[in-house]
Amino acid sequence: MTKKLLKTAALLLGGAVLLSQQAQATLTLKLTQTGETDFVAVDNVSNDADGGIANHVFFTNPNFGSWAINSETGDTLFGSPSKPFLNILSLNTTAAAGAINPLHIYLSDTSFTGQPLSFLGDINASANNGVSIQYFLYADSGNALFGTGTTLFDSGVLTPGQTLTGVDLSSASFQNSGNPYSLTIELILTATGNGVGTSFDASAQGVPEGGFTVALLGVGISALGLMRWRLQKN
Repeated sequence: MTKKLLKTAALLLGGAVLLSQQAQATLTLKLTQTGETDFVAVDNVSNDADGGIANHVFFTNPNFGSWAINSETGDTLFGSPSKPFLNILSLNTTAAAGAINPLHIYLSDTSFTGQPLSFLGDINASANNGVSIQYFLYADSGNALFGTGTTLFDSGVLTPGQTLTGVDLSSASFQNSGNPYSLTIELILTATGNGVGTSFDASAQGVPEGGFTVALLGVGISALGLMRWRLQKN
């Protein structure tokens, strides 16, 4: 029964993708760590290994600073400029030997138009052993990629061993006087030692004022459908 529900949800959401307007062109996923050169993957331009899928970035980077990363995926597949939806899926991100500095993972895109909107965030993690996670969502009124002009939400530090299943976040209404703006997810991973790691899925969705209840259900179903599809793909 569960498998049927997941399959149905994924198919319904897949249909929604075909109906949504896909206009973003700068979707970018970035890794940073103190002392390391940033690793940047741009949708269908550089370091994107997903075979040409629009609004979707995928890469594997086994050695980045003191971290080993099995795979990293970022996308806006389930959204549109007027109805933003951003998602990051990280599989088996592990602190390797050497100096352990926090890993920063960013997903950013520009030219969103929906407003006024409030934003909902959701994060789910598994095998969260020895790694703390902090989740930020930013909007930038100047429409700059990786702009951090307005902090929409901050999860605070989610500690190692804490149950991270359906951690929900929400923001106040955001409006940019009718002008386009950018959105950026930042995740900060901090390890307590070598050989510890985590896998997680984090999303953010813009919803009209008063639409929180329906959107919360949508975020949960979307996360389930996306994670199942990606785990099969990888």
